[in-house]
Amino acid sequence: MIQDLLTFIFIGACERVYLARKNRLGEKSIGFKSDNRSKRPKELLLDKSQNPNFLPDDLINAGFKSELVGRIDKIQEFRSMDEDMARRILLESDNSILHFYIKELEHMGITVIMANKDEIIDQIAKRAVKQKLGARGLRQIVVEMFSDIYSDIILKNINPKDKYECVITKDTVYNSKNFKLCKKESKI
Repeated sequence: MIQDLLTFIFIGACERVYLARKNRLGEKSIGFKSDNRSKRPKELLLDKSQNPNFLPDDLINAGFKSELVGRIDKIQEFRSMDEDMARRILLESDNSILHFYIKELEHMGITVIMANKDEIIDQIAKRAVKQKLGARGLRQIVVEMFSDIYSDIILKNINPKDKYECVITKDTVYNSKNFKLCKKESKI
């Protein structure tokens, strides 16, 4: 008899699960009597000494169906993405969405020039952390940045044999229309 093994991995940011665990542990102190006033709420939630692992009841109390929770073998907590982690994902990841778009444009004969690359990466990381969407937020921001560039390439009907440059600045992170796409000057 052959049995198939099927593994499901659920990943996501679930604030309600943290609240359910916090309620289970009875952490309801507020005001002047709170002994954790010096720590921010997020630091308290990530402090393993005060918050043990999640239990299936925490998931159920957060709104997950018990039929689904019963099929989860292990619940593992991951830390939220911070700016340093976001930078590393953008710069060091083999599947970096930023590197993907730069390579795609190179295949189309367009050289991407990032005016002050470190500042651009910092702005993307800050924006993603502020949105609290994790790596999905990084992807969303980068896709948004390059969508107008691709539209402009299509409108200009750029031939891959022609050499173009696309200059991206930190302003492109917040306004995807802030880029320059121009033909490279041929050197004689």
